[in-house]
Amino acid sequence: MRTLIRILLACVALAATALLGMAPAADASGTDAFTATKTVTRTVDGATTSKDVTVSVDHTLNLRGRERLQISWSGAVGTSAQATNPYGATGLTQEYPMVIMECRGTPDTVKPETCYTSSIAQRSAGTFDGDSAIWRRDPAWAGATAPTDPCKTPNNYTVPFIAANGKKFDYCTDQDVAPESLLPAELLGYTSKEGTGAASFEVRTDVENESLGCSHTTACSLVVVPIMGTSCDARKGDDLQFAYCSANRTYAAGTGYGEFEGTPAVKGNYWWTASQWKNRITVPLTFALPANTCDLLDKRPPVGFYGSELLAQASLQWSPAYCLDQKRFKYQHNQMGDASGFDLMLHDQAAGALVSSQHDAGADQVAYAPTAVTGFGIGYVIDRPAYDENGNPQVGGEVHSLKLDARLLAKLLTQSYTGNAVGAQHPGIESNPVSINEDPEFQKLNPDAPRVGRIEGATLLSLSEASDTVEQLTDYIAHDKDAMAFINGAKDPSGMVVNPSYKGYKLPTQTWELKDSFVGNTDCWKANPSPFFSLMAAPVSRMYTITQALIDAQPNIQTRCEEQVNAATKWKLGKIDRQGYGNRFMLGLVSLGDAERYGIDVAKLETTDGTFVAPTHDSESAAVALMKQKGARQPFTLDQAAVKKSATAYPGTMVVYTAAKTCDVKADVADHVASFVRIATTEGQVPGSGNGRLPDGFLPIVKTGATAPLFKAAQQTADAVAAQKCAVPAVTPATGGTTTPAAMAPAAVTPPAASGPDKAAATTPTATTPVSMGTTKAPTAAVGFVLLPVLFALALAGALASVVARVLVASRS
Repeated sequence: MRTLIRILLACVALAATALLGMAPAADASGTDAFTATKTVTRTVDGATTSKDVTVSVDHTLNLRGRERLQISWSGAVGTSAQATNPYGATGLTQEYPMVIMECRGTPDTVKPETCYTSSIAQRSAGTFDGDSAIWRRDPAWAGATAPTDPCKTPNNYTVPFIAANGKKFDYCTDQDVAPESLLPAELLGYTSKEGTGAASFEVRTDVENESLGCSHTTACSLVVVPIMGTSCDARKGDDLQFAYCSANRTYAAGTGYGEFEGTPAVKGNYWWTASQWKNRITVPLTFALPANTCDLLDKRPPVGFYGSELLAQASLQWSPAYCLDQKRFKYQHNQMGDASGFDLMLHDQAAGALVSSQHDAGADQVAYAPTAVTGFGIGYVIDRPAYDENGNPQVGGEVHSLKLDARLLAKLLTQSYTGNAVGAQHPGIESNPVSINEDPEFQKLNPDAPRVGRIEGATLLSLSEASDTVEQLTDYIAHDKDAMAFINGAKDPSGMVVNPSYKGYKLPTQTWELKDSFVGNTDCWKANPSPFFSLMAAPVSRMYTITQALIDAQPNIQTRCEEQVNAATKWKLGKIDRQGYGNRFMLGLVSLGDAERYGIDVAKLETTDGTFVAPTHDSESAAVALMKQKGARQPFTLDQAAVKKSATAYPGTMVVYTAAKTCDVKADVADHVASFVRIATTEGQVPGSGNGRLPDGFLPIVKTGATAPLFKAAQQTADAVAAQKCAVPAVTPATGGTTTPAAMAPAAVTPPAASGPDKAAATTPTATTPVSMGTTKAPTAAVGFVLLPVLFALALAGALASVVARVLVASRS
């Protein structure tokens, strides 16, 4: 019942928002970033020190849940005693950190009580004696008097948290905290001794953090507090309290991990004192319409397009521009394998297929309209070691630059790293490195990366089903002579050899097989005779699953073996632990759209010898310029041999096509497909974060430059689909008979079935019940939203829905 009430209230709030003209910005181009400079101060015994701190945020508009903002700053006091994990209470040992929080409210209304933190320690100042209660000496408190502690604890002060629904959490005990408090959110960023720093910050909506409540109707801000230290009023004789609050650092600026905690007065846990809070820089944020907007406001059945996950982020922004305009249809992108989507289109169970290569259409006439230029990347999350090779503490942080060549990718995919002692029992690869970390080839390219072997570095988290993305990745490998020599049995320069199960493996391929059947020779593996390397690879069916795993640093490796006491089964296999911040190392295949949305670093890939290319508009344009079209209304092909000769083309560049039949399709379906192609390749190519715009991670298709042939081809295909002019096949008449055109209707074919718990089901749609794979919803949307169209019909009259839709259309642009 509580969920139903929330949903109904959300419907009413959404309608009210539309009527009041509060829809989020339609296009964030040129206005999405934020930069501000503020003079921050600290006053001790009448003497004031100051710093001019500049904070920049890469984007702030139309945000979605779990999206990561890239924050940088300069001019701040250098941090000392760097924490391995800057999130939550674990970052409190640092001196002069940069405190970053998500808070409810605008820059004018935000206050400490509406800032979310994940621990009591971030909101509470408990001391052993009155002298240590340094906030009492802060002259910036109104009337020079610190507020009364709500917990009524001597020598203590706690900042309560007020939830979006008005409920107050005092944070006096572990039972009096917001229900989301187990989710680390706020961080204490590290500033170099030169005064600069950077961090990635994950924003959360009311779906991920109901208590904070950020949404397109509830204003929220990013609050950045450069810690200068709590101010102190004049000395009063031999006053220890003054001495405590006027203290500075214990460690030198720019130092690595401290052996002891830093000085309290300049640590981050007093961000809420009046003198610290006034130094804040507040960044206004806006949030996109919820991903279920079309289900709420448009009761029409959707028109389903099935296929490539590469288009997911674009579809998420495009769909409201269709459903909120009653002159258009309700567009829905249902994500699945390219081939599966193509089959559904071919047999009239989908309006169009979203694919990245040519598929077998049999006797049917199919045309391909270039719809988006994007691609894949090798995403990673890697932390610089806390200690150098000699065991000395060093400044850590994330590694933001990584180089990979085709042979390294081949080693990962062929499961040629042993992973651990169990994998090292595999005949033929006993002497291979444990993981890519120990591989001299990787170390030479990436000297800043950790070098200690670990099972997480022995594999690349990839896809379990057929995909055009896997085909292009393996085509890149297939065109590298060193990589193929390795797969065919040649040793690499350090003596590493391919896993015998993959020797001579033929590339490219749409599906990467799990070929190794080795079972470890230990009591655990004898009790659980499963293929070790298959459980280490543990592929998944969706790239977004890989994206989530990278965000959370949660490998999918299933080789953890635990001994169970007093259990029928003594040994149990399971997933290995999530990696701790400061100790992360993980690689995975991601879409460029997801990588941009969620702030995932993507590796540079080698093209010509010694040249490594990152995905950028320039490198993707260079790849598009190398593409050749096979024939009229057919896909463009990227020759990886040409990429290998280029110093500028990104190998992972891919075109997503809308594939549709140009014969024997119902007029309304043909019109929808043609309309989608025309809109997607015009207004849908305008960069921005608003409704109908093209998100980051995509190269705009325009009428000039490298993408001009794609634009022209898209319009030609749209015209052909709309015209539905069937070519008449040649038929030899029987003696004395007449020539009769052959029937061209395709045979009915059962859609591909899902396999395994991680597979997306491919349910056959009907004319009155379109199939939804749920992919136009945000990945974080609540399950309850599946019922939203029905609930909306019960909550609001049809007339109101029509008014809301018209107002939202008017406010869009």
